[in-house]
Amino acid sequence: MSSNSIAKAFDMTPLGGEPDIILPKINQAKSSTSKVMDDFEFVRDGLIDLSKTLDGAVQETASLASMSQDPDQFDVLSKLATTRLQTLKGILEVQKQIRSIDQGDVEGKPQVINNNLFIGSTDQLQKFLQDKSKK
Repeated sequence: MSSNSIAKAFDMTPLGGEPDIILPKINQAKSSTSKVMDDFEFVRDGLIDLSKTLDGAVQETASLASMSQDPDQFDVLSKLATTRLQTLKGILEVQKQIRSIDQGDVEGKPQVINNNLFIGSTDQLQKFLQDKSKK
């Protein structure tokens, strides 16, 4: 059926040319591994930023504590240094977890398995196995 006969049936005038075909954009879903890696990168970046901020805070608190000789300032300095150390340990833990995920991806890939298949009669197979066991 031509487009003109359809246009006449519906009492319409046909549009000229080929219709534009608009295909929907398909977003490819990220694999769970890439989502996990994105999360780890986000956490790692946050920990690194926190570590840099704590580094500046430790330096300023150290200068304040040395100028004032106030025991409370030294207590704050000690707590900041401990927090920075915990943050650095957190960065190392995230790095270890990222490595374990990367190694898990390598180990999880299918490996090539070659299976031998004997094509022949059962008599031939029996003779083959007997000859093999004699050797």
